[in-house]
Amino acid sequence: MVYVDVGANSYPVYVKAGILSDVGRITRDKGIKKALIVTDNNVGPLYLKKVQSALVEAGLKAFPLTLPAGESYKTISAVELIWEAALEATLDRKSLLISLGGGVIGDLTGFAAATYMRGLNFLQIPTTLLAQVDASVGGKTGCNLRKGKNLVGAFHQPIAVCADPSTLLSLSEREYCSGFAEIIKHALIASSHLLELVENNLDLIKKRDLTILTQIVEENVEIKAKIVSQDEKETGKRALLNLGHTAGHALEELGDYKIYHHGEAVAIGLVIATQIACERGYLDSSYLSRIQALLCSLGLPISPHEEISPEIWWKRTFADKKQSSGQVYWVLPKVGGLANYGEKVEFNEFAKAVRSLGKG
Repeated sequence: MVYVDVGANSYPVYVKAGILSDVGRITRDKGIKKALIVTDNNVGPLYLKKVQSALVEAGLKAFPLTLPAGESYKTISAVELIWEAALEATLDRKSLLISLGGGVIGDLTGFAAATYMRGLNFLQIPTTLLAQVDASVGGKTGCNLRKGKNLVGAFHQPIAVCADPSTLLSLSEREYCSGFAEIIKHALIASSHLLELVENNLDLIKKRDLTILTQIVEENVEIKAKIVSQDEKETGKRALLNLGHTAGHALEELGDYKIYHHGEAVAIGLVIATQIACERGYLDSSYLSRIQALLCSLGLPISPHEEISPEIWWKRTFADKKQSSGQVYWVLPKVGGLANYGEKVEFNEFAKAVRSLGKG
């Protein structure tokens, strides 16, 4: 178990195969008697019955809500569906919302919990690698607007996170690989050991060995928990977690959330940020080659599927919620598992990095 220390809103993150069966006990021990489980039409058929049964066996009333899967459905309309279902289930402020799925379901459910009756408890059950190592921890919730990703949201910490690495066995190859972008991101900002752990265990990773996956998930949660504990609401150091996301979010939006999975876009964003860092002398060019090789080994892209105008891509980065006073601030990696946040990047640097990518 990893503990996320954020004062009165602190909570445990359980990383354990079979933890889904313990969800009923965990919620019952917190005095909760009624819950709405929010999932999507990919995850629901696999795990909804098991989670609902665990809650009912623990003496809770459990209601299901299944939403369409996909980033394009991460809208305020989807949040409204959760609000309506919570109302129909007569949830009160002592009830619980449970997210069962990936980062999209987690963000939507968390935002609905933050806003329904001015705040409900919620519990995260992340079933994708990306959600287990990143999205489920830290309390960021929200939804997209047509002009940008996660532009509406709130900080609302869960009461617990239950991550079962065995759910990763049911992921498609593309979805599984996508999660490793956030893992490499954590390695670049905080842990050269994590980078070596992934590099040295590629065969086991490709086989989805549960022992190595449990270790990798735990190490990533520890990294994120430490950063969140120091800066819960991203007024400083937590911005490090945005490495690769400035260009990555813009790329997702340029593809209308249909061409690139989040992790794929972030992987390309990591390459751009690392290229800029090399040009500035923060890193040796051999480090960029190392990261590119590792991303490729993990089945992630290191360049867009088609050439994109640097001007169009650059303009799209300014739709990001992290821009301030007309300036987009970047995170750039440095030697030894470190990084700088709050970096100003000029268009000519960005354009040079983009042109170096070519077409995948």
